[in-house]
Amino acid sequence: MTLMPLSDRHLREWLWFVVALGAVLRVQGLGWDHGLILNPDERNIITAAARLSYPDHLVSDFSAYNGLALYLPRFFAALISPFIGTQGSDPAAIQFAGRVLSALWSSLTLVILARTAQRSFSPRVALFVAACAGASPGLIQSAHFLTTEAGLILCLCVMIQLCQFYNRGEIPLLRFALLSGAVVGLGFGLKTTALVFALCPLTAVACSIRARNQVVEVIKAGGAATVVVLVLALVTTPQLWATPDAYFATMRFEGGVVRGTTDVFWTYQFVGTVGGLFELSQLPWLLGPIVPALGLAGMVALVLDLRRGNRMALEYVPALALAIVYGAIVCSWHAKFVRYLAPLLPLLILFSGYFISQLRVGRIRAGAMLATGVVTGLAGLMQATIYQKPDPRIAAWDWMVPRLAAGDGVVVEPADVGPPYWIPSATPLTTKMLPLLDVSSPDKIARMADVLAGSRWLIVASRRHYSVLPRLLGRFPEMCPYYAALWSGRLGYQLVATFRRRPVLPPLLDPTGQAEETFTVFDSPQVFIFEKTVPLPAPALVSAISDSASCAPKH
Repeated sequence: MTLMPLSDRHLREWLWFVVALGAVLRVQGLGWDHGLILNPDERNIITAAARLSYPDHLVSDFSAYNGLALYLPRFFAALISPFIGTQGSDPAAIQFAGRVLSALWSSLTLVILARTAQRSFSPRVALFVAACAGASPGLIQSAHFLTTEAGLILCLCVMIQLCQFYNRGEIPLLRFALLSGAVVGLGFGLKTTALVFALCPLTAVACSIRARNQVVEVIKAGGAATVVVLVLALVTTPQLWATPDAYFATMRFEGGVVRGTTDVFWTYQFVGTVGGLFELSQLPWLLGPIVPALGLAGMVALVLDLRRGNRMALEYVPALALAIVYGAIVCSWHAKFVRYLAPLLPLLILFSGYFISQLRVGRIRAGAMLATGVVTGLAGLMQATIYQKPDPRIAAWDWMVPRLAAGDGVVVEPADVGPPYWIPSATPLTTKMLPLLDVSSPDKIARMADVLAGSRWLIVASRRHYSVLPRLLGRFPEMCPYYAALWSGRLGYQLVATFRRRPVLPPLLDPTGQAEETFTVFDSPQVFIFEKTVPLPAPALVSAISDSASCAPKH
């Protein structure tokens, strides 16, 4: 008995089933940290949004994100507050509302990508694109955070589809310009990065000009689009005109962080990385191991097809131009957070579909789609399931509470979102912070020794310090021997418990050791708990921390 090939109608049904399944992966597990706001980016947005009030405080004093990034979750929290039993100004309510919005934006992105692919490719290739997008670990992750990435990706995908409509003559120039201006303006309301999306309609229009008399029409349409962008920018981000000094001071600070001219601890992880190569190494964690290679191959195939005059290739010139320009910009930055790569993810997925569509041998094309779909699906499912498991930081604290004794000292690391040791406990505790980020000096080592000597427990809540500071020997020469002594037990502390929620994988497949820390520290860190088993005096601890000859850090 032979199986009948799937008809186009059946393939379309499977396409929307895959889109629905991708939406399910995005909306499940949104309360994964039980409202404790363990993500610092979320905490910044939530803190600013919670301070907004009518009518006395409508303009935020926080400008790292633009107005819509604050107003939307704050308004939606107030809208759903009767159903969740908390006030709209409650931080936990704002967090939940913002995550619901992110999941919604990400789900709508799947619909737009599916429609775009459906119009360009065969039903099988469109199904392939939808499956890769639905299971993309990076897109699933962004749907579980109250940040701007999911909204920005949606704006970009809408822009790509508008360019597709315009390229096919389905919408006139002026309407295309006004709609594009609206998308850029609303995207700017989330984050300034959206301004670069204007490159897409500019490229689409430039490719469509056939006669000199069209130039005047293009200039008029461009002027109209610019007005729309400016109006929406001023409306959605009132900080621009209400508190311009504070707004642009924040932009200068953020620019310094991106360029590496502003010294902040959260970019230490990028010291010594190579622009371009580092970003390429992160794409498999965001898209699965095969899609990035197919996407890059698709870009090359697109360029070759443009030289041959392929009509379908022309539809994706705006996406290609944005991918090249934005990719070059991001790769030139010192700060290389994977969230900066977010706009490239849907583009690479579409380009992977383009490459697959160019394969002429049916068996090769089917095999490539099947292998990529299975591997990407497993990667996405692995990412989605972590939000159903206990957060390692919460699990670590729950484990510690019954073991704590009155007066215990608990050592934590700075600038880390550690276990929720701020949760009230019946046991009085003393929390002490190691000065790991202080300027290197004998006094710093002495203070570290005093903290360790006077405590019983030590919590390493993520890899944020131990995977970065030991590499910065010129700036933190004591950190490599400190961690070497800690892991080996020479500080008198023994590792008694480890908590993680990602499955144990071979090192090559485990993002907790290789992916940029945004991808692991904020939603699935590996937490280590140490307990003092051999009390050592401060001088002995100073000697151990200063022993650079024994520096051989683990992990």
